[in-house]
Amino acid sequence: MDQSLDRRDSKPLYEQIMEHIRVMAQTLKPHEAIPSEPELASRYQVSRGTVKQALDELVHEGVLYRVPKRGTFVAPPRILRSFTRLPSHSEDIRARGLTPSADVVHFGVERADTKVARYLNVSHGAPVWRIERVRRANGEPVLLSTSYVPKALVPELTREDVEQSLYEALARRYDMRPVWAHDVYTAVNAHSYEASLLGVPLGAALLLNERLSYLADDRRIEYALSYIRGDQYEIHIDINRPQNKSGSLPDEPDERGSP
Repeated sequence: MDQSLDRRDSKPLYEQIMEHIRVMAQTLKPHEAIPSEPELASRYQVSRGTVKQALDELVHEGVLYRVPKRGTFVAPPRILRSFTRLPSHSEDIRARGLTPSADVVHFGVERADTKVARYLNVSHGAPVWRIERVRRANGEPVLLSTSYVPKALVPELTREDVEQSLYEALARRYDMRPVWAHDVYTAVNAHSYEASLLGVPLGAALLLNERLSYLADDRRIEYALSYIRGDQYEIHIDINRPQNKSGSLPDEPDERGSP
């Protein structure tokens, strides 16, 4: 890689360094360290402040991440979620060229409490499936989800069914894939339970996604709570997008989180 900077170029030196490090990051594996600030300053014959500005921008963009007292590392590719159709987490992960998997934390039937009964439009105490899973991308934990599904609509379900995609299992077994949903996203901090399962520090930034999913005939098929790692996901929303149009930010790969 050419490590020289063009000092006659009108482009600031820190932006040129950013371009070099972007190329470098593409040759490294996720979580692999890049050279230290002093090493980069020496390599490019610039001040540490210039290098720090370049690294700060790349951390902000999600290309890199820092670990205090350890260094700067290549960030794994973020999973994009957009809403051209109702996405499942497995499909979001596959769309980024990653392999989805799940650790089933809990699987079984329980009685619906007041909140779950109200959201799923079932009687209090009605049997519902509770499915709690840690979802992974290339083995890395990215979210913790708990889904509630009415047993009256889904009489049979197995642990193997939900080790990958619940939506795919519902479609395969019952031809009942959800087609629309109401989603709410809230910024929260990880408590000890979420932190331990997601492998993040206590208090780490998470997105809490609360979803109520519907079938084509408007029956409620799933109520779900998902704690999503804020460093692993991006949420993309097109507002009043014309049909047959696909939008993206400048320099953003035109790959969407939905299938």
